Amino acid sequence: MRPVFTDPPKLAPGDRVAVVSPSFAAPGAFPAVHELAMRRLREEFGLEPVEYPTTRQLGAPARDRAADLMAAFADPGIRAVLTTIGGDDQITVLPYLDPGVVLAGPKPFAGYSDNTNLLNWLWNLGVPSFHGGSTMVHLGRGGALHPVSARSLRAALFGGGDVDLYPAPVFSEDELDWNEPASLGREPPGQPGPGWLWHQPGRVVTGPAWGGNLEILHWNLAANRWIRPPGDYAGCVLLLETSEDLPPGEEVFRMLRNFGERGLLAQFPAVLAGTAKAAAIGHPVPAAERDRYRDDQRAAILRALGAYNPGAMAVFNVDFGHTDPQWVLPYGGPITVDGPARRIIAHYGRGPRHLPALCALCGLRARAGLRRRLELLLVGADTDQRILVADVRDRAVAARFAERSRRLPPPGRAYPQLLAQQRHEDLRLLRPEAGQFADPFAQVRAVGCGTPHPRRVAVVTLHDEPAERLDPRRHRLRVAVQRGPLGEDGGQRVRVVAGQFAGRRLVPEPAGQVVGRAEGAFQRYLLIEQHADEQRQRVAAEQVVGGRFDRHADGHGVPPWCAHHHRLSP
Repeated sequence: MRPVFTDPPKLAPGDRVAVVSPSFAAPGAFPAVHELAMRRLREEFGLEPVEYPTTRQLGAPARDRAADLMAAFADPGIRAVLTTIGGDDQITVLPYLDPGVVLAGPKPFAGYSDNTNLLNWLWNLGVPSFHGGSTMVHLGRGGALHPVSARSLRAALFGGGDVDLYPAPVFSEDELDWNEPASLGREPPGQPGPGWLWHQPGRVVTGPAWGGNLEILHWNLAANRWIRPPGDYAGCVLLLETSEDLPPGEEVFRMLRNFGERGLLAQFPAVLAGTAKAAAIGHPVPAAERDRYRDDQRAAILRALGAYNPGAMAVFNVDFGHTDPQWVLPYGGPITVDGPARRIIAHYGRGPRHLPALCALCGLRARAGLRRRLELLLVGADTDQRILVADVRDRAVAARFAERSRRLPPPGRAYPQLLAQQRHEDLRLLRPEAGQFADPFAQVRAVGCGTPHPRRVAVVTLHDEPAERLDPRRHRLRVAVQRGPLGEDGGQRVRVVAGQFAGRRLVPEPAGQVVGRAEGAFQRYLLIEQHADEQRQRVAAEQVVGGRFDRHADGHGVPPWCAHHHRLSP
């Protein structure tokens, strides 16, 4: 049975990424190209590269290269793994890999060519990755990054949604000599792109991608390891591309014939064939011979499909192989091949909303006589949660910004996050005592219900003494929140949290509280308790509050249209 794919988390600017050489350690042979690639990774992508002992070590043993890979996947501070280049012996690294390490901390992986070994190995674990994105070839490209390669790599790492591929009008298959310093500032020579060629475009297929470099896949077949039963690939989109070894058309057919005899080729309703590289460095080839080589390879693939999968749809000259530019494609993730519309759509998934953690609200005056400054703390969605606002339930989160257990107001859902309780405590609301007030702006009567009024401000306020300061240790277990008048100390400030809930209330909380691992669902409107036995952090500031939030904050964070000033009214 085919594995169930779960998308690894997307990246955010500032994240650390592993840069490894599980095949050939090209950075050791061509350090100038490698340094250019690392500089672009920092400046163009905002990521911090982390190298390992074998990243630049030429001839490193397979066991050592595997150890670096496992170290990268085991480190929770590493958010993705990028390979420097391919090679020809990565198949010897696979026996030293530990599936348990990867499954405990899956993260995006990018590579191609000999890295088809690792792409396929991760596919078997249900960990989707990305075909393409060599740091030496694409980030270290002479002249500048190619927009196609850069755009698709960003989509793969940060989440780009659905991206329509298109044929490159100009492509290159002639490498520059990395031994020449001048090659770093020179664009590779280009030629007109051959354009897409469609075969039997009468259907629409969406499925997880599998495949990669044909020679490497054939080596895996020969080793009879890491290839699943044929039925596990049913409905997938097959990616096929060949390397700078330039296998002739007849050899391409024979390799695919072996796939067919294993029952594999019949499983794929759609095939994407990369633009075949028809020249190698130091081996100039006339343009006519290049075209003939690509024609021969296309005929070989169609011949194999005709024998083993006659109903398959195929698209040729898609830019994802050993030519430049290169679309970095989902591997295990879905791709749509729309024959009638002549479209290929890569589905990269959505990344987190990178919202500001804070939106300062300063210098505002409420009509009810609130003459003090407020800090409105709008909580941005945590990039580590990888869930929608409606999915905030019983699960652990890793807070990065201001997402603390007693600072998240309940969303307007049937299963809000409980604010001030841990799993071992008594989960109940307590009635306020007589003498507490339902309206923070009018001291007229005692509270007559067990929950705050949905259109008022649920707050922790000062006692009557003007000089008294808020201390969480003074609020004991099962003591309801006071909702009385504002204190008289005009120099005090407040931190409040706005979230998605019906009353649009402002809920103040001290900064620095810890995340509760398994907080359960409860009532929509909650009172907040403070516990001396739990809070050991300092209170950020003395707290007073007044006002009502006039605008609705979407989810946990600041919506894109959030301005720096919001109007408060009583």
